Amino acid sequence: MGIITPPVIITASNAISYDIAVDKANNIYVTGAFSSTTTFDSISINTKGNTDVFIAKYKPAGKLEWVQAIAGSGHDEGHGIAVDANGNVYVTGHYYETVSTGDISVTSAGSADVFIAKYDTHGRPQWIRTAGSDGGERSYDLALDNAANVYLTGEFQGTGFFGGVPKQSAGEFDLFVAKYNTDGEFLWVQSAGGSERETGYGIATDPGGDVFVTGAFFGTTAFGNTSTSSVGNADAFVAKYDKDGSFQWMQSLGKPYSDSGRGIALDLLGNVFVTGQHQANASGFLAKYSPDGSPLWNMPLDRSAQGSGVATDKSGNAYVISNVSTLLKYGADGSLQRAEFPRSDDTVVGTSVAVGSNDKPHLSGYYKGNLTFGGSSKISAGFLDIFVIAYQL
Repeated sequence: MGIITPPVIITASNAISYDIAVDKANNIYVTGAFSSTTTFDSISINTKGNTDVFIAKYKPAGKLEWVQAIAGSGHDEGHGIAVDANGNVYVTGHYYETVSTGDISVTSAGSADVFIAKYDTHGRPQWIRTAGSDGGERSYDLALDNAANVYLTGEFQGTGFFGGVPKQSAGEFDLFVAKYNTDGEFLWVQSAGGSERETGYGIATDPGGDVFVTGAFFGTTAFGNTSTSSVGNADAFVAKYDKDGSFQWMQSLGKPYSDSGRGIALDLLGNVFVTGQHQANASGFLAKYSPDGSPLWNMPLDRSAQGSGVATDKSGNAYVISNVSTLLKYGADGSLQRAEFPRSDDTVVGTSVAVGSNDKPHLSGYYKGNLTFGGSSKISAGFLDIFVIAYQL
């Protein structure tokens, strides 16, 4: 895996990046949370509360095109981002109290509530939708199908309302999978739960609109009519729903102590890749499943890294970004191909990876100190700064 020369390294101060997307023209989109005053290129934005959501679009060479905020008085975060074929941008996360973007404002029903927002290709807000209750709801990832329907996953507590439809959690928190159309109209919601906590952390779709979710569950949990029990404190899982929300299958990945699935992606053949972490030995995994859910292989990540996100290229290779910012490339057979290491003299954390139409992986995360990679370096300007790095094969 060679490095672009000079490498495309994008940074912004006082911010954490949670997700990245790349469109068909290889423009780069990033979302996360920022605090205080954050500078994106030459544009500075200020928070209204503890943290606010940012959405930024960059040209392939790293020039900022626009940045938007979803801002309020609470602790607001953007966790998932995707872009459709027309360049419209969709973002999900959670917010507290009242937040606004452009001329649109929404108010939470209780503690944290879920939001989904749409922006056009120029960064103009189109709509924002929310889901919530007097408990707490959080959305951790978002995906689109070919018709730009929007799918999101996360967790909810008590009676959560999605498009006015009530959904009751079975225990402390249940995971949810919800679908909206491209205009923000609510279509359906499904949940999985037991007496403890279940969370969806990653979501992906196939061209037909089938939905694949990964996350973590505790104890005995019901997915549709299927009940399963965790081996340890918590187990990772992968589950499939069809385009209408009907449960299809699930598989669990568990060892003693706690495990969780953090990222999920499909290749062009419909095979499913899941990455995540094992708590017991601070390690990670990359697992591959056939389209019908049959396990194909499960590989430990190299160098004791814990998986944060995964993406695939046109050849069926998988790229995993780890919590220690290592980018690992695996072949379709699970063999490790290459590894690259952005480094810092203080802190560096990788959070997400995406592959563009040029088959080049792009990764994002956050760092403190002096970030070095490919002969270039960036010194953080804030307490934590985001980074985006573009690679080529």
